[in-house]
Amino acid sequence: MLSSYWSGVTTFKYGGVSTGFTSHHTLEDGPSTFLFINSWADTARGMCPTIAPVLDRSILRARDPPAPKFHHVEFEPSPPLKTIPRPSIVSLFKIMAEQVKALKDRVNATSGNTKYSTYSILTAHIWRCAIKTRDLAQDQQIRLMIPIDSRNRLRRPFLPVTLAM
Repeated sequence: MLSSYWSGVTTFKYGGVSTGFTSHHTLEDGPSTFLFINSWADTARGMCPTIAPVLDRSILRARDPPAPKFHHVEFEPSPPLKTIPRPSIVSLFKIMAEQVKALKDRVNATSGNTKYSTYSILTAHIWRCAIKTRDLAQDQQIRLMIPIDSRNRLRRPFLPVTLAM
């Protein structure tokens, strides 16, 4: 089993110190990692961290018994591939502003009262291109997951950054 968190400190002969750590992404995100490293550095310098740590783990406690409100597909295994994947090719492409406008105009012209954002249209277009290049079976199930920061939408107040250990 892989460790969810590891940290180490190396001291050097002439007084230097090096720190390092690794963690599983389910414990933290980018802003949390940034705050953690800066707080660690502040503490090492004898300063108080910018945001004091909250050591109350009860705010993350699950209900007993568990009471999920909806089916969490993100925890299901990926659908099995029906065809053998071809070797991947990595490439970059540029989408110009006029191409984005043309995509938006085309999609929004046929969408009725729903107006799609640039983000939604570009995400759908890029995902569609990625899937087409993979030449998957017509009935192949696929999944696109996009992580979001939803802390400000929670009913219970949450810190702007969270490191769960």
